[in-house]
Amino acid sequence: MAATSKFIQYFGLVNGGALTGANIWLVPQVNNYPTGALQLTAHPTRTGIYSRDAVPDGEYKIYIDTAGGTNPTQYEQNIWVGENKISKVAAQFDANNQILTVGIKDSAVTKEKVAPDVAGTGIKKNTDGSLALANAVINDIV
Repeated sequence: MAATSKFIQYFGLVNGGALTGANIWLVPQVNNYPTGALQLTAHPTRTGIYSRDAVPDGEYKIYIDTAGGTNPTQYEQNIWVGENKISKVAAQFDANNQILTVGIKDSAVTKEKVAPDVAGTGIKKNTDGSLALANAVINDIV
C-alpha cells in the first residue's frame, strides 16, 4: 500500500481575494485530466482553502475550473505531496534534535567512517541503548 498524505492549499485570485466556487483536481504528473484526477474539497468556513485526505505520495499537476464545472485548465505542475515522508524523517529525532538509534541502520556508523575528524577508540553502546563515541575528542566540526 502506498503512503498517503493530506493535501491542503490556499488558492487566491490575482486581485488578492480567495478563489471560491471552483472545482480543483490533483492529477498525477504522468497523466492528463481526467485520468487519475482527485477532486479537492473546499473548506466549509475558510474561503480559498481546498483539501483532500489520503492523497498517494507523489508529483501532481493542479487543474482548476473557476466556473465550478468540469472543463478545467492546467494551473500548475510538479506539486509534491508527501507530508507523511516528512513525519517519518522527523520521527527519527528526539525532543533535543538528536538522532535516535532507530534512525541509524546497523553497521552504518563505524570508526573508519567517522575518522579522521573524530579521534577515539570506537563506537560504544550506552546502557540506555543509545550509541556514543568511546573516549572521543571532536574537533573542527562545522
